[in-house]
Amino acid sequence: MKIQGELRVTADSMLGRLRGSVSFQLGLLYSLTMLAMMGYGIVMPTIPFFARTLGASALELGLFTTLFALTGFFVAPFWGTLSDRIGRRPVLLIGIVGYSASFLIMGLADSMWILLLGRTVGGLLSSSVFPTTQAYVADISEPTARSARMGVVGAMMNVGFVAGPAVGGLLSYLGPQLTFFVSSGVVLATALLVLLLPRPAIEGRKTGIDTATRPRRPRRVSLGAMYTALSGPLGLFFVLAFLMSFAGAAGSSMMPLFLMDKMAATERHIGLVYTVMGATSAVLQGLAVGPTTAVLGRRRAALVALTLTAAGYLLALLVPSVPLYIGVAMLMSAGMSLLRPIILASVSVGTKLGQGLTMGVMSSFDSLGRGMGPLWAGLIYDFSINGPFLTVGGIGIIGIVLVQTSMGRQAFTAGQDNHPSEVVST
Repeated sequence: MKIQGELRVTADSMLGRLRGSVSFQLGLLYSLTMLAMMGYGIVMPTIPFFARTLGASALELGLFTTLFALTGFFVAPFWGTLSDRIGRRPVLLIGIVGYSASFLIMGLADSMWILLLGRTVGGLLSSSVFPTTQAYVADISEPTARSARMGVVGAMMNVGFVAGPAVGGLLSYLGPQLTFFVSSGVVLATALLVLLLPRPAIEGRKTGIDTATRPRRPRRVSLGAMYTALSGPLGLFFVLAFLMSFAGAAGSSMMPLFLMDKMAATERHIGLVYTVMGATSAVLQGLAVGPTTAVLGRRRAALVALTLTAAGYLLALLVPSVPLYIGVAMLMSAGMSLLRPIILASVSVGTKLGQGLTMGVMSSFDSLGRGMGPLWAGLIYDFSINGPFLTVGGIGIIGIVLVQTSMGRQAFTAGQDNHPSEVVST
């Protein structure tokens, strides 16, 4: 009995040391991100086909995405502030359980309004998962490491984005509703990873970061906080987050219909497109973000990303087949995947507020863009199937102009982009 007790104490001690390791925590967070995104990726190829069996129009399919994003817009800052106050872990658990439940609701839907209800529930609860995960990563990362680690978070999201549609395309042979039930189970499994995270994890406590450098207490979430974010020195990054989320959601929400109507694509074709795009993003965010920003600096790297995005969506209008579309889709994905971690890292380093609130506000701008983009795309798609992609190309060009302005240079300076080429040019 004594030996068993000693072994138990030793095992508990080893587990405690393991859970206190930053590398272990990062591994859990990266895995959580991958599985949570995989859950959504599984249903992506089947959503437009399932929605059409329920009588959905292009506008209603856009509304499907809009409801998810707009609910996230309103509640993401709340989740971010709550995670600053009570810890990341309980907020993650709440979000994961709710996100899992939303897939069950959608899988049981026999009408479009129930499908929309499930998506709305998903928006309300899942909006706590990704910004809280990003805030946790920021907690346990030194400023110099945040850009690369945010890139890995993005890469893991795209690994899930790669695996999800591939699995969903195969499961679609057994019926579209099955994909929703499998997604629910995959998302719920991530709760086990959250339980292994140490507690509490609030703004650097017990996460390896010196508490003397902890940001001051965040303010109460309000629309005023969002206005302050826009009017501050980092405002450009929130504008870019909104514009690129609007553009990405506008393009991706109508992409399945575009491929179905123009190229007679099937669920397997759409799953393949999503898989290739996700693979491109995963490789670039995992391997290229850090070196690219180190060589070019964040501002110039952002210009490259915006150029790739605009070029990809405009070229997509010219291709006649799915194989050729996959080629230009890689350009779209490359641009978006490079830009996102650059924005996150710049805001994370430059913010004077809590990481949870900052990421929550950022998520709100993302959600607003993801809400308005599909609604706009659905409205214009019925008039011109090229309209959504023309919109995205134009937004990419607007982003290039904004980054080149004095406001853009000041924002990247405030985000502590101290790359020599950037310092000289500003």
